[in-house]
Amino acid sequence: MEISKEEEEPKIVVVDVKMDAESKEMLTWALVKVAKAGDRVVALHVIPSSSSLHLPRSRSTVQRNYQRIARISQ
Repeated sequence: MEISKEEEEPKIVVVDVKMDAESKEMLTWALVKVAKAGDRVVALHVIPSSSSLHLPRSRSTVQRNYQRIARISQ
């Protein structure tokens, strides 16, 4: 039995991100060009446990911005 495009199962799209312009562009591209309504986009950012970086404010700002883009894209 073939699945029509209307019946496609939701995808999970994983994007490796850093806090830089190139990653921002790649995540935006994934949200606009790859993900469809109902898909899940996972932005994966790994920080080594030994890292002294503190990014909670930056992370939450980025997350809010991409949630807006995702809502607009659907």
